[in-house]
Amino acid sequence: MVNLAAFLTLFAITPSLAVTPDSNPHDRGCITPTGIDDETPGALSSANFQPLDVDNIINFTIALQGSRILSRETPIQFQLINSASGTFYAVLASYEPKALDPWGRVEVMNRRRRCKGSSSADEALFHLHRSVTMAYNSLYLIRRYTTPDLDTIMSAEIDRLGLDSTKCKNDPSECDDNSTPWGLAYAVINDTLSWFSRDGWNKAGKLAREFNPRPYQDWRDEPYHPVNPPWDVTDKTRWTPLLEDNKLGYLFHQTHVVSHIGQTGKTMYVSNEEHCRRTLEDPKYDLQKELNLALERSSRLDDKSKMEIEYFDSKVTSLPPLLDQYWNSKNVSAFERRYENYALNSAIYEATLLSWRLKIEHDLIRPTTVAQQYGVGKVAKAFAGPGAGIQDIPVDQWEPYIRTMPHSEFPSGSSCFCEVFREYVTLVSGKDDVDVPLVAKFAAGSSKVEPGITPSEPITLSWSKWSDVYEACAQSRLNGGVHFSASIPAGRDLCSGLAKTAREAVLDLVNGRVPKHVTPFDSPLPSQKRCKQRA
Repeated sequence: MVNLAAFLTLFAITPSLAVTPDSNPHDRGCITPTGIDDETPGALSSANFQPLDVDNIINFTIALQGSRILSRETPIQFQLINSASGTFYAVLASYEPKALDPWGRVEVMNRRRRCKGSSSADEALFHLHRSVTMAYNSLYLIRRYTTPDLDTIMSAEIDRLGLDSTKCKNDPSECDDNSTPWGLAYAVINDTLSWFSRDGWNKAGKLAREFNPRPYQDWRDEPYHPVNPPWDVTDKTRWTPLLEDNKLGYLFHQTHVVSHIGQTGKTMYVSNEEHCRRTLEDPKYDLQKELNLALERSSRLDDKSKMEIEYFDSKVTSLPPLLDQYWNSKNVSAFERRYENYALNSAIYEATLLSWRLKIEHDLIRPTTVAQQYGVGKVAKAFAGPGAGIQDIPVDQWEPYIRTMPHSEFPSGSSCFCEVFREYVTLVSGKDDVDVPLVAKFAAGSSKVEPGITPSEPITLSWSKWSDVYEACAQSRLNGGVHFSASIPAGRDLCSGLAKTAREAVLDLVNGRVPKHVTPFDSPLPSQKRCKQRA
């Protein structure tokens, strides 16, 4: 359970909603919500409900989702977060007078949109329906995305609230009625699962093999294979699988994570043409010079830089708390937070596809492998390992302060993602400066790399500009030893503008307009090669 408070207000639901005036020509259909305090078969009685604190329901959901998501590699984290974020947006959009779902489907939303009566009792029931629908969405999200043990926990919470966790569990036809909270929630989750089956990521693994599938395996006829096998670096410029271990005696070599998604993963609000237009030139590294710079940075590590490295190592647990600090200082509706959060997640999703295509295209070597190849017989001052401080060590035994992820070096995905974050928040706030400094606090000895040692005393990191957040995030990848110099500006330049594109698309949806580009919901499985390979 990680940083739950930071996520909580992003998912909170309140009656106050705000959207811009309707300029869409489509008629807005709506249906009368059923299933609470009426004669619908299987209807629930609100008299049995505990106080429906949706904040706590979402808190529960994020806790359960968080433990699962953080165990995945970075690109898969972003895919799962974006899909979950999309379901929350889709539910709330159904209770808005004109908003469209993530795919901009007018007719579908006309069949799902809830009518709201004019009396105070009607309005109260309307908001109760919305809360119950979100609760069932949370239940089905956990039930159908995760494991039975988490389903058991979530089901118990739903039952405790006076709802019925067995709805549609044994008989999916119970959810055929779209006017009930559980029917709408089930339809939203079905949409997401259907999209997953055709989004080109191979989440279930069955695109590569029918039996004993391996989730997220490269499913193409010509899957990616590294030029260098783990045990023989024949090309000293290309990515090589690193040797890792579980600290319990098991050693294994890396496989490049989701090597296919840059070519096969479906974009959402960026067209294939726009995606393929974004390219990068070869950085033409002087690898010996870059290695020397990496070692020099390693030799200068102190408690502050170490905690910055650890903080920004996970974008999932670093960027949302900073965004949360911003939202807490503003008077905005919960729906605005929700669709803005979905816009950000959509931009990061597009950035993931883009940066992964370029990683495979350039296929460049990581600093650790360069040290192993260029450092034999040499000694340099550098970080000597957890708890070992800065020492003179054999260069070929040097390793970065943090784990080197199982994907190639150029461009930096972190630089790309943090640029998307910076651009997005600057668009929302209208300025680079923050009104109240953003902070991240660390207790003495709270380091994950050097627990009980680092930092030697409490540390507070602080940023007064969103651009400062980007710079700290980007520099942390260099200080951490996992990237070379050119990878950082390359990641920034590659992904610049994605936040604007994604946010404009989501604002169109919120205001009932079909975006300039949105990949159709029923689009087939993508081809195996979206873009031409760089010569």
